[in-house]
Amino acid sequence: MRKQIGQISVDSGLVMIGDPCYVIHTDKPKEQLGKNWKEFCKIIGDKDVTNFSHRQQDGEMATVLYTPWGDGVYPIYATYSKNGRIKKVEIVF
Repeated sequence: MRKQIGQISVDSGLVMIGDPCYVIHTDKPKEQLGKNWKEFCKIIGDKDVTNFSHRQQDGEMATVLYTPWGDGVYPIYATYSKNGRIKKVEIVF
C-alpha cells in the first residue's frame, strides 16, 4: 500500500536526507557540512547530489540533492509492507 504521509516545504532548492542526530542539537556541527550556510552551499556547488560521509562509519551522514523545480512544496509518500511497516519513502518533485 502507498499513501501520502506528509509534504516538505523547500526554500533553498535543496532537500537533505539523513539522521538528525548528526546535524542538529550538537555543540559542534560536523565540519564536513561547513561552518555556515555560505560554506555549506560552496561545498555542494552545482552537483545534483552531494553525499556527506562519516569519518569512522559506513554509510552516509547525509545526502543533499537539488530539487528539479527549485522552491516549492513536495508530497512525501510511503509504501508499506504486508505487515504494515514502511519499506520505501518517496519525495515527488
